[in-house]
Amino acid sequence: MSQTVRPPERIETERLVLRPPTVADAPAMFTNYASDPEVTTYLTWPPHPSIAETERVLRMLAQWWADDVSYPWAITIDGEFVGMFDPIKIWVAFLS
Repeated sequence: MSQTVRPPERIETERLVLRPPTVADAPAMFTNYASDPEVTTYLTWPPHPSIAETERVLRMLAQWWADDVSYPWAITIDGEFVGMFDPIKIWVAFLS
């Protein structure tokens, strides 16, 4: 029997918030790292050629949350979007 473990949608401290990413994060994501070839060298995907691509990816990530496929979190510090991570491997290891 398979059981889906859904993480909380929001984890918050005084300065840090982890939450599902939204299309509103596109400008910061695109500018801060998604369009930078030097940064994306160390990621599993190529640089985004346009903000439209970043918006498409963020819509896809929102759908993953809705479909319980994966649960990427946007990282914000003092209200500013600084990055994302996907804890799926953490949850899989926890359940093993």
